[in-house]
Amino acid sequence: MKVTSDISVTGRRPARATWWRAYSRNGIRPLLIADYTRNIYAAPDRTSFEGLHQFVRPSPGWMIDRSGHFVEVAADIPRLTGTLQDGTPSGLLVESESFNALPNNVLAGAAIGPLSQTGRLPDNWTLSGFAPENTRVESITVVDGIPRIQLRFQGVPTASEAYLFLADKTDIATVEGKGWVFSMSASLTAGSAEAFSGLHFYGSGWAQDGSYVSGSPGQFNSPSILPNMTSTLKRFSFLGQLTGATCAFLRPSLRLSSTGGAVDVTLTIALPQVEQRATASSPILTQASGQARAAETVALTGLQPSLYDVVIMRRGKPVVELHSVALDTQYWPAECLDATTQSICLFPADTL
Repeated sequence: MKVTSDISVTGRRPARATWWRAYSRNGIRPLLIADYTRNIYAAPDRTSFEGLHQFVRPSPGWMIDRSGHFVEVAADIPRLTGTLQDGTPSGLLVESESFNALPNNVLAGAAIGPLSQTGRLPDNWTLSGFAPENTRVESITVVDGIPRIQLRFQGVPTASEAYLFLADKTDIATVEGKGWVFSMSASLTAGSAEAFSGLHFYGSGWAQDGSYVSGSPGQFNSPSILPNMTSTLKRFSFLGQLTGATCAFLRPSLRLSSTGGAVDVTLTIALPQVEQRATASSPILTQASGQARAAETVALTGLQPSLYDVVIMRRGKPVVELHSVALDTQYWPAECLDATTQSICLFPADTL
């Protein structure tokens, strides 16, 4: 499903007469309200998202909608993303440009069955450390818009460290010391992980001639995510970098460390992503090659040039208070980039 124009919100809204009082601080009423969780946009002559904002995103984006589905959002449509328990959005997601370097996270080419028979891993994915007859693709599904694969590992691994490579050796160009954030949704779907001592995000370096760079994963080896995995998909991320002057390519993988005994566990994996940035962004779907998402540009408009106090609420982050900020006719706080903003309120300067 693609969202092309609907930015309406179904959350509970206070009566118009109480808006200003509801957002007052220390008895001071705001001059402007933009509440992205309750569909409240209030300024002297503007009472809608479109009336209060300029918004541009040249490419499509993806988000979790009000029904909990992962949906594509058309270019230039804002992402009022996610849902809280009462069905209201969690805020307005605004992100800088990013590029998912993994060539295939929609699982193209995968097939159900044992890898020794009819089963196939997605294109560009390979596995070492488990015999093909002991590894099975259990299912390839799209649930709530999210493509996911279930992989069952059985028997005794052929090596103490098994690797599920998510790209070929020369798919992702890099250099030593370049930071990459690796993210993925994963769950323990069936069986027991007791025979595994760890499940790690792992990156290995490869030289221009395709040879492995010894010691390259030095700073690209995450703590195990197993202790935090459950039967429900959960997003994990890790920031790493390769070591070795001859590193020309990054090969991301999941490293499964074994205790040496037989295993029988099914993992679900969805939307893996590798980006050259400090924190993971929202998922970008790829097939056959990496894909970019353009930067979003947003501004509150129609402001009277003046000094303002600004109060910003963001999901999962502390409240921000800015004092005596000099604003022109357009404004968007740097604190609201690469974040989900719940609300922005402007107050007279030096009143908070």
